[in-house]
Amino acid sequence: MRQIMRATAIAVGLLAAAGAFAAGNSKKITDVEASPEQEATRHFNQGIQLRDAAWKAEEKLAAESDPKKIEKLEKKIRGFYERAVEEQLSATKLNRRFHEAYSSLGYAYRKLGDYTAALKAYDTALALEPDYPEAIEYRGQAYLGLNRIDEAKKAYMALYGNDAEKAGMLLDAFRAWVQSGPDVPADKVKEVEGWIADRAKIAGMTGRGHDGGNGWASKGHEVGNGLEGHTEGNGLAGDAAGSGDR
Repeated sequence: MRQIMRATAIAVGLLAAAGAFAAGNSKKITDVEASPEQEATRHFNQGIQLRDAAWKAEEKLAAESDPKKIEKLEKKIRGFYERAVEEQLSATKLNRRFHEAYSSLGYAYRKLGDYTAALKAYDTALALEPDYPEAIEYRGQAYLGLNRIDEAKKAYMALYGNDAEKAGMLLDAFRAWVQSGPDVPADKVKEVEGWIADRAKIAGMTGRGHDGGNGWASKGHEVGNGLEGHTEGNGLAGDAAGSGDR
């Protein structure tokens, strides 16, 4: 009798241990930790969602005339971009080769008016992926914001042969730069106006078709940080390439 009871106790113990082992294995299978690359992608996507939220607020800002509401919206937009910077920084720390995240990081920095940080992010994106058109175009935007016209022109030429759409977007940014009344000598502005006309003519002759007013443009591509002077350069709309920035 004692042997039977002992055998029964051992069997029960074995079954309990087996159950615990199975439960432990089940936890390991179902609670698999995300890889650094997966976590980077999660942060990247969250940053994109914040950028999209900023775009929606910018649309409201463009149509707003109440000074108090304008101030509130500008603060809200800045908050979205600041949080987008945090998310993209997390993405790039987890995945140092995430060129799309670096490009989107540069975009958020540029919208906050931090051109130095934006250029650094764009440079990193292009060091990882030299022909990435989104970063080339965005960097050209940053150059325009700093009145570094020759470098912005080089960005346009780099895009012209490979991505006509992005080239057209950057040419629209040149037009917005001229219309914004940049703090440069008048003869320089005149020279840029002539260059824009020449490039638009050449594009039309070669079938690339980004002549003036044809809609080649991208939301958020206004020269400047997008948080001031919302009545200037804010009518650009339409890009959704690469990581979705525009």
